[in-house]
This record gives sequence, structure tokens and C-alpha cells, in this order.
Amino acid sequence: MNPRPLNTATFAALGFGALFTAVALAHDGAGGVSLLTSLALWTLLPYAVVLISAAYARSNRKALAVLSIAILCSASAFLYYGQAVFLHPTYLSGIVFAILPTYQVVPATILLAILFFTRASNANRNA
Repeated sequence: MNPRPLNTATFAALGFGALFTAVALAHDGAGGVSLLTSLALWTLLPYAVVLISAAYARSNRKALAVLSIAILCSASAFLYYGQAVFLHPTYLSGIVFAILPTYQVVPATILLAILFFTRASNANRNA
């Protein structure tokens, strides 16, 4: 079976999550200027790692794992950035942009490593 529909859903989830993250960062920071900082790169790093993982997902099972991590990253962004920036903003709201990507990038990196090394072992088996 083709993992393409799952990858399309992954791209949609990542796009919505990254867009909401960028909007929240621009709203909390100094407008569009805050999108040009290293903090913006840090907040968007988990989405990039999951996007790279989607390239290594060649089966439905792997694509489903990537989709679940993409949904978790996007859902946590909607929940925590929405709470800290839009619903209950305080003077400490900006710290969520430094802490949340840490919790997002850890499972995304683990997934990327698993997909990368299982790809390499499958290629060695077929050789």
C-alpha cells in the first residue's frame, strides 16, 4: 500500500502547526522581526525534523508513526502557544518558545533516528 495519503496528512499537520507557531511568535514578539531570530529557528526545528522523517517513511506503518508525531507536535503547539500567547498572556509567556521545542524535538529526533537506521538495515538485507 502507498504511504502517500499519510504523508499528505503529515504535511498538512506540520503546515498548520508551523503556521500557528509562526503567528504566535510574531504576536508575542516584535511582529515580523521576531521571525528572523534564532528563536524562530529553534521553534520551527521540530517541524523540520518531522518533515525529514516523512522522507524516510516508505511503508504505511512508518508513515503512520511520522503522522502521529506530527499531530503531537502540532497539537502541543496549539495547546501551549495558544494558552500562553493568546488566552492568558503574562510577562513570562515568551519562555514557552524556548521550552516547548525541547519537548517536541526529542521524540522527533528519536523517530528520525529509528527511521534512518531501519532504512539502512533494510538496504543491507536486500543487498
